[in-house]
Amino acid sequence: MNITHLTELEIQDYATDAKNSEGVVSHIESCESCKNKVVQYRLLFSEIKNSPVPAFNFNLSEVVLGQLQVVEQARTGWVFAKYLPLFVTVILLAFPLYFYRDVLAGIVKQTQVDVLCTAIVVALTVVVYQSTSLSKKFKRQMSTLSMIDNLQH
Repeated sequence: MNITHLTELEIQDYATDAKNSEGVVSHIESCESCKNKVVQYRLLFSEIKNSPVPAFNFNLSEVVLGQLQVVEQARTGWVFAKYLPLFVTVILLAFPLYFYRDVLAGIVKQTQVDVLCTAIVVALTVVVYQSTSLSKKFKRQMSTLSMIDNLQH
């Protein structure tokens, strides 16, 4: 009596008349359990072959093209809208820098250059990181809203 049985993949290969090793063939001929599985797989595979091909009850290309047109219409809005937060940020930073330029010049003159450069690099790194993370979060939210909107239509 056989103690180890064939794997499901080996049995499926045998059932589909794929090239099999002599060990697989001899095991199936001698093992009633694996032989029954082969019969079940052959019946399953023949039913799958004989089943009707599913057909859509709608025109798939029209649905896809309709969604593409909706996306194109959404993109044709004001092109500079995505740069608006950047412009607002630059303006909000530029005004205080301009009005307090004398004070800032005094601070720069009294501070060592390496400390000042480090502070500027750290500040710019924080601003860039916050801006990119905010932008990614906004894009994910817009993508989610777009998917929900598409599912509702």
